[in-house]
Amino acid sequence: MTILNNIKQSILSPKFYQELPQKPFSFSIKYFYSLVLILAFILTIIISINFVPGLSLLLKNLSTTAVKSFPDNLVVTIKTGKVTTNVLEPFFVETPKDFKVENQENKNVSLPENFLIIDTRTNFSIDKFKEYKTLFWLTSDSIVGRDNQGMKIISLEKIPDMVVDKPAFVSFVDKIRPLIKMIPSLMVVGIFIFLIAGFSFKLIHLILLALLIWLIAKIKGLVINYKQSYQIGIHAMTLGLIYYALTLVLPIRVLFLFSFLVLIVVWLNLLPQKKLEEIAKNLTVELPSNPQ
Repeated sequence: MTILNNIKQSILSPKFYQELPQKPFSFSIKYFYSLVLILAFILTIIISINFVPGLSLLLKNLSTTAVKSFPDNLVVTIKTGKVTTNVLEPFFVETPKDFKVENQENKNVSLPENFLIIDTRTNFSIDKFKEYKTLFWLTSDSIVGRDNQGMKIISLEKIPDMVVDKPAFVSFVDKIRPLIKMIPSLMVVGIFIFLIAGFSFKLIHLILLALLIWLIAKIKGLVINYKQSYQIGIHAMTLGLIYYALTLVLPIRVLFLFSFLVLIVVWLNLLPQKKLEEIAKNLTVELPSNPQ
């Protein structure tokens, strides 16, 4: 219940903020990461429920489809970085229909007609690559692919000598299947770590916000140093961190709202010096005189 009470007081409790500068800095850092761990844990569950089951199914189908799609008669030999084959080139490996179906709902993904073209006799050119309508092109000494950032050419110069045929490919897929099954679990851990890193970045954001917090305190007649201003900001970020967490799962992003929420919380909780003196005066209780 302590963390819940601290969250409540960090959102609105002038008395809490009045006492905050006297608390050790470690108290605020501990509070920040306690809140971050809670938010990251909740977000990881939400994101994982939405994406991990689909990823598991995709990876399972991907390995099965890859084995089925590998041509039975194809033999690719790589020796001293050079490629030779036993088929008439150019040799086309069409994009599996399963891949196309899985990506129909995602309008941002447009898979080409062919998954792989093997042509070791033609010099690579962008125009020829486009003409082949392929995702990958295996040339005489490299493999060329494309992604959202453009073309990528990977040299086979350092690839060890090998012969790739269907039995070898099936054996390779069987060996990596246990690793493929681990990917969803690793993804969950990765999401959690990524979220903590994202929340931690807000501490850097606070470096500048702390100057504005110091200015608000000065306007209200409060004397605090930069470290105390930063410490106040750590707690004042509570609403902002909750808003940031929501933006990761809902389309509610508003420009500069995080900073605005931090400063609003600071303004509401830092009472003017005169107001604090009045409150202290009203809380003063006169003790009755001792009876004679």
